[in-house]
Amino acid sequence: MKLGIDISGANIIENWEEIKNSVDFVIIKYGNICDDEEFYQHETVQHRIKACQNLKIPFGLYIYNYCNNV
Repeated sequence: MKLGIDISGANIIENWEEIKNSVDFVIIKYGNICDDEEFYQHETVQHRIKACQNLKIPFGLYIYNYCNNV
């Protein structure tokens, strides 16, 4: 079994090396994004992706949206 963590906007990551040594993968969550361009330009998302890439931590991304209508 693999061990992973879900990192949302509420999490402040100070030591990515510690994460690398503690888990097998990271899932990066970002909520309420209007479009793809906003997602890829978001500084926190970019930082987390680069941290995972630099440390070779497998990662995935997902968008959580609070829908208000159909």
